[in-house]
Amino acid sequence: MRRLLAVALVAAALLVIYCLAGCWMSWNAAKRALAYGYANVAWYPEGTDGWERAMLMTSEAQPEPRPDEGR
Repeated sequence: MRRLLAVALVAAALLVIYCLAGCWMSWNAAKRALAYGYANVAWYPEGTDGWERAMLMTSEAQPEPRPDEGR
């Protein structure tokens, strides 16, 4: 039951997907997330380029490894 609740909470969380301006990979990723059952998906089409043009704060990030990749 806990696992089911955890999966439901993850699927309900806001998932924001972005790339660079003009990059359609983020659009495709957002569509796939919806198809996989995520209900709260936002696509930011201006990407990091638009974010920086709006002079909003950015920070360096690294992707987390998948569970099957280990650490």
